[in-house]
Amino acid sequence: MRRPAFRLALALFAFPFASAGWAQGSDPVYLDSLEPLEAYVSFDQLWTNQKRAKGDVIEVDGEPAKHFLKAHANSRLVYSIPAGARRFQAVGVPTNRFRHNCSWIYEIWADAALLFRSQPLSKYEGRQLKIDVELPADAKRLMLVVDNYGSSAEDHSVWAEPCFVFNGGAGGSTAAGPRNLVTKLPSAQLDGIVLVEGDDSSGTGFFALIRGQPFVVTNQHVLAGNKSVRLSNRNGLRPEIIGYVFAQDRDLALLRIDADPSALPLLKIADSATAAEVGSDLLIAGNSEGGGTVLQSTGRVVGFGPDRLEHDAATVPGNSGSPVFAQATWEVIAVDTYARIRRASGASDPASRTSAGSSLADFRHFGVRIDSAKDWVSINWDAWQKDCADLEALERRIEGVEKLLVEKRAVWITYPDIAQRVQTFEDRVRGVSPDSVGFRREASELFQGLVNHIQNQRRAAVQLRNRSIGHVQAQADNLAAYAEQLETALRRWDVTVADRLKLTAR
Repeated sequence: MRRPAFRLALALFAFPFASAGWAQGSDPVYLDSLEPLEAYVSFDQLWTNQKRAKGDVIEVDGEPAKHFLKAHANSRLVYSIPAGARRFQAVGVPTNRFRHNCSWIYEIWADAALLFRSQPLSKYEGRQLKIDVELPADAKRLMLVVDNYGSSAEDHSVWAEPCFVFNGGAGGSTAAGPRNLVTKLPSAQLDGIVLVEGDDSSGTGFFALIRGQPFVVTNQHVLAGNKSVRLSNRNGLRPEIIGYVFAQDRDLALLRIDADPSALPLLKIADSATAAEVGSDLLIAGNSEGGGTVLQSTGRVVGFGPDRLEHDAATVPGNSGSPVFAQATWEVIAVDTYARIRRASGASDPASRTSAGSSLADFRHFGVRIDSAKDWVSINWDAWQKDCADLEALERRIEGVEKLLVEKRAVWITYPDIAQRVQTFEDRVRGVSPDSVGFRREASELFQGLVNHIQNQRRAAVQLRNRSIGHVQAQADNLAAYAEQLETALRRWDVTVADRLKLTAR
């Protein structure tokens, strides 16, 4: 089944990191001896030196692995880098529990710099990948990412013998050249960047004069779910927000502030199409990973559209709302907004394939144009936040139907709307033969209930779309379209619903 559009568009939110430290010597430090700062594993949990199921085999060059981290794709593991560590080494391996079509990609990050990105593992002889990367001297955090490269079915990926090395290691690094962070932005422009911090998530903004009034420009989705929002720049300037003006047709927000424009480090907004051409150099600076500091990364303009531009800079969560600068003029040509997962090798248009050499070869990155936004409206903060909460709840209800269709019970049972319906069905057919008329009648009622449920969600999405603007409107429209696709899938599922539910009932 095609993944929903609202799941492919990844808002660049932030997440916090803790800090840790330890003493180190000259021997390798294996990650199984360390406590991760973050351990996100979809569909499962992080398994350290443990076999997930009877029969799991985890080997390196034919020998059982002594140290390993098992993290089903998609996953993200974050560790503090010990002082003096020069390299990170590991072997990417699967367990023996995989299907013929499994594939995934390994990534290694140091702070916000991508150090290594593999091809899909299925393309490697023996399905093992030896990794040896040099660590930047000032790096503080190591992040290990496994991307599912499409379907997540049975993607049981493993980091075998993962360790920090202090004396150079084995050499022969397979690392791809990173697009490292830079410090190119002039001080005046750096002062104009604003950290946007809420009680639920963080992002970026910047000072600008629009129609003679001072604003902080950011994305609407940066504000979603945050009842209160705080602004500050690197010099400690903390303006008060006195109003909100949103673009009606794109994910842009203007925060009206109580400040004298002459006292603000204002950034200049350029006409995107004339200030930068495809292939021209750009720089993005913002609150990467919500770290509370401004990091800079460089890239190129990949393409233009009427309301957005595409770039290949290595932006990360927390960069939503970051200004996209044209390096030739240091004027703002867009607001960094979202990324889409894609396969660079399968891109059909040459403009998009130019990003295949960047740090994030299988992501497409987009910024929203400010110069072409014409329709702006003041919004009621509380009413808009209510729409955001409705959107989140609606996405959860629709996602539950998707999980029922494509995932295992352990996943979809966590969605209350779905779990209640199926558990009621199971109670009614307990002890009833799956081949009986009674079983099929109950199965038909369950199916019709699911169809009614997804139809109700589609209607709710349409209503939300019609009363909303900008970010919420676009996401609600995506949800309505996906609900319609799921209804079609459910009707196909009805053909074999009894057989499917025989397994469910056991």
